[in-house]
Order: sequence, then C-alpha cells, then structure tokens
Amino acid sequence: MQFILRPWTINDLESLVKYANNLNIAKNMTDGFPHPYKAENAKASMR
Repeated sequence: MQFILRPWTINDLESLVKYANNLNIAKNMTDGFPHPYKAENAKASMR
C-alpha cells in the first residue's frame, strides 16, 4: 500500500475538525492540542 502525505488544505477542514475534536485523542496529545477542537484551530494549523 502506498500513500502520500500532503499539507492540509481548506478542503480538509470539516474532516479535520470532526476527527480532531475527540477527547480520546486530545488527552494523549500535548497541552498545545486544544479540546474542544474547532474550525478556528484547524484553520490555524493550515497556515
């Protein structure tokens, strides 16, 4: 199986917020990973 990692795009915004706004993910990340994860957080990560 092959895959390509690419930078986030605005088209990823909805999915990024959906999956990143998960307490089970956030509690295993650094304090810099916000919860709840909102569209504003996603947009900031795309810069």
